[in-house]
Amino acid sequence: MIRKISRLANTEAFRYLIIGGLTTLLSFGTYVMFCSGFGWSVTAANVTSIVISILFAYAANKAFVFRSVCGSVSGAALEFGKFISGRLFTMLLEVGGVFLFYNILGWDKVPAKVLTQAAVIVLNFIISKFFVFTDVRKGVNDAQRA
Repeated sequence: MIRKISRLANTEAFRYLIIGGLTTLLSFGTYVMFCSGFGWSVTAANVTSIVISILFAYAANKAFVFRSVCGSVSGAALEFGKFISGRLFTMLLEVGGVFLFYNILGWDKVPAKVLTQAAVIVLNFIISKFFVFTDVRKGVNDAQRA
C-alpha cells in the first residue's frame, strides 16, 4: 500500500495537482492582499495576481512537475513563450466558457466557473506535458531525471 502511494506521489499528474493548488492559493492570496491590504482596484489586483501566479506556475512546473532542462537560453525562452501562450489560450477558454454557461445558458455562476476551471486544469496539464515541457532527451522518464 505504501509502495502504491509512493508511486502515485511521484507521478507528474500528482505533482501537477499539488503545484496547481499552490498556484491557486498564491493567486487568491495576492488578489486579496492587493485589494484589501493595499487598496488596489479589483482589476489591477486581479491582473497582478494572475501574472504572479503564472510566473510561479511556470517555475514550479518546470522544476518540480516536469523536471524540464533546457540546454540554452534560447531553449528556455522558447519554453517560457510556449507556456505563456498555452496559459493565455486556456484563460480565453475559461473566460469564454464562463460567459457561455452563465450569460447564454443561464447557469449559476459557481457551477459555470467550476466546470470551466476543471476543463482548464486538464488542458493546462496536457499543454504543459505535450507542448511546453517536451524533453529533448526522448525516452527519459521521471526516475531518470531525478
